Amino acid sequence: SITEIWMSHVLEHVADPVKIMEEIWRIGKPGCVVQIRGPHFTGPVVWGDPTHRRGLSSSTFVCFTPGSNWWYTQARFTIQRCLLKRNMGDAPPAPTHWWNYITLWFDALLEALTNRSFLWVQRAERTLGRWFGFDEIQVILRVEKAPPG
Repeated sequence: SITEIWMSHVLEHVADPVKIMEEIWRIGKPGCVVQIRGPHFTGPVVWGDPTHRRGLSSSTFVCFTPGSNWWYTQARFTIQRCLLKRNMGDAPPAPTHWWNYITLWFDALLEALTNRSFLWVQRAERTLGRWFGFDEIQVILRVEKAPPG
């Protein structure tokens, strides 16, 4: 039984992500922390890779929350944190021209506003994502299980 699981750019490649989430839930202890990273559906990265089957969004994980009406699985997770990133990876590219500084500043401002809360992430997906795509989504989940017995 596992207490922490990390997945980086895996879920967008699998044929059945529900089965993967069920397996994560099965092997995770109650309260297990699950960190998932992958390409966001609004970004150009997701559609440029022919091995990607789908892009991810905050709604991908809402389906697994305890209050969800989605009953295709018993796997349940609480969303602890959800972040949208404009640049793939942990560090933005080094600026090579003066105008790149403006882009980096804009991206940092957009991320700071978007990642204020889960509600702001969902709003950004519905509105800002149409004009300014996000390259990556990072989600931190907690496994929810009833105590044994």
